[in-house]
Amino acid sequence: MGINLLKFIFVLLKKTLKSLLPKEIFDRVAQSKSLPNIKPRFKLEGLKRLKIFLFSLFLLNFAATPFSLMEESAYAFDSQKNTVTEQIQTEQLPILSLPHPGYLSTKFSNYHPGIDIATGFGMPVHPVAAGIIEEVNLGFLGLGNNAVISHSNNFKSTYGHMGRVYVKKGDEVNLNTTLGTVGMSGFTTGPHTHLEIEVMGKKIDTETILPKLDEYPKEEFLKRFTKVYKEMKISTNLKPEFN
Repeated sequence: MGINLLKFIFVLLKKTLKSLLPKEIFDRVAQSKSLPNIKPRFKLEGLKRLKIFLFSLFLLNFAATPFSLMEESAYAFDSQKNTVTEQIQTEQLPILSLPHPGYLSTKFSNYHPGIDIATGFGMPVHPVAAGIIEEVNLGFLGLGNNAVISHSNNFKSTYGHMGRVYVKKGDEVNLNTTLGTVGMSGFTTGPHTHLEIEVMGKKIDTETILPKLDEYPKEEFLKRFTKVYKEMKISTNLKPEFN
């Protein structure tokens, strides 16, 4: 895949997301000034070569996200089979807040015991409620860099795939505490927070007890993606090409 194609994908995605996200959200994302200037060189060996490959893979996976999202019915949790939620009383939980602005990109299911909130790199991650840090885990697998908070009323919350982590075990946190930043650690193909809520040892559908989240705007993204693509073809000679 040519260098021009990678540049094209990056610029196209950046412009599309900037036009799609509300200004107040986009402005909060910590943009890396070095990212647009990355120039892949495929003749490099060892670690540098691996970095280029992973960066390219991220661009392609993130570009394909709105095209490959499964239909809502595939993620929908069958309430008749959801014996866990039926057995758990959530009325005693405090009013929860979103960890950060974003879009609901993956719903809760039997195979995905949480929700994914998609946003940009560097977005501050906050607790959904006050509590005490029970665990802080750093790693490249699973949920990557993540934190677990123990709250009152016998419930816990987990925040996965963070980039930087600013808290440690035993810290008391509240809604204003910054746990870390949105990243791509662990198994993920795009920047987001994997959020899990556990009540009395059982995972519950996080979406049902959080403020409303807009679902990932697949159709709107595709429409704007196409519009930006056409504008770029006219305004620049930077065109995708294959070697």
